[in-house]
Amino acid sequence: MIEVDYTSALHAVIESRTSTPFELSLDWTVNLDKERFNGKQALQLEKQRGPAWKFVGIEVEWEALEKLYASSTCRHNCRRRRGA
Repeated sequence: MIEVDYTSALHAVIESRTSTPFELSLDWTVNLDKERFNGKQALQLEKQRGPAWKFVGIEVEWEALEKLYASSTCRHNCRRRRGA
């Protein structure tokens, strides 16, 4: 075990990469009516003011996008906008 690396949780967490359930649209997993738990006060405040950012997804219909890009009009306009 001499060669084993250990990184404590305090050093492993990157503050800029932490998220709350409200930012990840997982607020349904939080029971704010529960008597006590770590972070309850912070989550109550965030629920009141709303999250600073929200994780969202995007759904792309690739066939329609490929047809649009394949059309000569799109290629012409796209080149013109890029200055090509």
